[in-house]
Amino acid sequence: MIQGTIPHWINGSLLRNGPGNFEFGDTRYNNWFDGMALLHKFKMENGRVTYTSRFLRSDAYKKNSERDRIMASEFGTVTMPDPCKNIFQRFFSRFEITKPTDNGNVNFVKYKGDYYVSTESNLMHKVNPKNLETREQDKGTFLLLLDAKTFEELGKASVPVNMPYGLHGVFNAAACIYQFQNVSSL
Repeated sequence: MIQGTIPHWINGSLLRNGPGNFEFGDTRYNNWFDGMALLHKFKMENGRVTYTSRFLRSDAYKKNSERDRIMASEFGTVTMPDPCKNIFQRFFSRFEITKPTDNGNVNFVKYKGDYYVSTESNLMHKVNPKNLETREQDKGTFLLLLDAKTFEELGKASVPVNMPYGLHGVFNAAACIYQFQNVSSL
């Protein structure tokens, strides 16, 4: 039971995302971090709260939905070979390099007036904050902006800094490239 009231002076929206769908057909993701991104919006206005949610239309979500089975590997779930492939294709598919996911179920990022959702890869999606519609995927060199931190060691000055990283072609720790950027310069 919820008791109390929302103050009338609180007006605005709270955007959150996280895992929301763990099953496609008879296949299921193995890890909490693997669920398909579900975007949430809590709009507060004049003492009232409305709630909206929508699944991110990522490539991973679309592939899984089209085949009604898990087709995109995630953090803790590796996809099984396509049963339509012949025995040799299924065997050799075990040696394919896993592509980074675009399942932005970790964080909302506001960058230069636009809203993006992100995960631990460098693939982000622009999202419309009014209706949570997926706009387009950023396929360029956009680096993932993680939670802002202050690093006094950098330049011996106290400046807000983000620690972005990009995965370049391979989804493993050895492929991560870490950089530090002064947020105020973006």
